[in-house]
Amino acid sequence: MGASSYYARAMGSVRASVMKHYVDVLRRGEDLRFAEVLAGVSPDSLAQIESATRIDWLDAERNFELTRGLTRVMGIPAGERFFHRMYAEVFDGPVFSALMRGIKAMGAKNPGSFLKHGARGYAMVFRGVGHIEISHRDEHSILFDFHDLPRECFEPELSWVRYSASTYLSAFDLTDTPGEFQILNEDHLSGDARVRFEW
Repeated sequence: MGASSYYARAMGSVRASVMKHYVDVLRRGEDLRFAEVLAGVSPDSLAQIESATRIDWLDAERNFELTRGLTRVMGIPAGERFFHRMYAEVFDGPVFSALMRGIKAMGAKNPGSFLKHGARGYAMVFRGVGHIEISHRDEHSILFDFHDLPRECFEPELSWVRYSASTYLSAFDLTDTPGEFQILNEDHLSGDARVRFEW
């Protein structure tokens, strides 16, 4: 059994390189509360993240555990800001470099140029943790429909849809365009959610 199959269990999986960056950002200690978040993570989880290679996939519970701790310690608004900043760095890193170069080469003029690739970006980071479909797009907005999200994603401490949406705020930064997102629906029974981005 290879490392990838060992780390990726039935719950779903997350790209190890992103989890390594998650822990690295917390260890930088730019916010004094980051140390408290890390202190609440099990040694086994940290060991799995540290021992994985950057091409491995980890059990999604490793992500859930860190994210629950982040919310408990810092609250949801601070969590949104954290993921916005963290993914700005991730999008500038090796996982997304080819995609981002391609989008920029095609002359990205507004946030929609980046957001229309949101479903692909989500699939590059997560497997078996639901998926995104773009259900509507116009000159000033786009709708993300999340489907098949695990029930854990609707836990208040996980705030999965809100945090996922916040990672895409980099599209506004990259195009120097004011904008926001709004969660229109979350249904833990169906595993569906809908988010609208507007600019």
